[in-house]
Amino acid sequence: MQLSLFRERSFGGANLVTLLSTAVMCSVLFFMSLYLQLALDYSPLQAGLAFLPMTGTIVVAAPLAGALADKVGPRTPAVGGMLALALGLFVLAQLGVNGSLAGMLVALALVGVGAGLTTTPVTAAALSGLPRDRAGEAAGIVTTFRMIGLAVGIAGMGALVALRWPAGFAMAGRPAAGLGAGLADAFTINATLALATAAVAYLTLDGATSSEHGSERTAWGPPGRLTDSERATGEASPSPQRGSVVDDAVLLADGVEATEKSIIQPSLTTSSSRSRRPGSA
Repeated sequence: MQLSLFRERSFGGANLVTLLSTAVMCSVLFFMSLYLQLALDYSPLQAGLAFLPMTGTIVVAAPLAGALADKVGPRTPAVGGMLALALGLFVLAQLGVNGSLAGMLVALALVGVGAGLTTTPVTAAALSGLPRDRAGEAAGIVTTFRMIGLAVGIAGMGALVALRWPAGFAMAGRPAAGLGAGLADAFTINATLALATAAVAYLTLDGATSSEHGSERTAWGPPGRLTDSERATGEASPSPQRGSVVDDAVLLADGVEATEKSIIQPSLTTSSSRSRRPGSA
């Protein structure tokens, strides 16, 4: 991994936002499912249906976030998304075991809006300022930070819940009170973390629009930055100007495909040569 990639402020900031936002969002998914089934006696099907407002708003908000990022830059939708996520978590923390179903659904819908507004612009921000030949590596780093956030978020929220819901308490006759209290504390802390993540996004992500980027830098870096192949030939190939978030995703796919070929093809060639017997045609 090239640590020099993190010298690009938007790349380092986007990865930090990815880690923190994933930690907050995925811990909500995991423990809300437990809460609905253990504290509120929902069946697995009922618990799944309760998440529909959240998943529905993610589906609606994600493409809108991409279009908004093209117009105002990734900073605005990312900050707005984390604020919506924090609000949803604060509402969940206040509901408790006896909270209304409508209030819970509204809170989950806010969490979905936050997730949808944040993910796409932050991913594009992590990749838009880098050389094109680093696309596969950069995508791998973003994915790694996302997986770290997933693990840390669930483990951290689990530790907070365990303070009110100790080991073996799930076997007690009425675990709802302890679980609800633990989740309320955890949701409050996660909401505070979401606010801190919004501040990180505001300070590190780029607020420039796509058209402004187009006049200042190429799709994967500032003017004058050459790829490895361009350095080898001594000629700079024309680079497309940065367009939309969709364009960044296409360039990312190209970079990932090139990286996969560079890894897989030599392996196949080596395996083929080893499988040949001496003297065979």
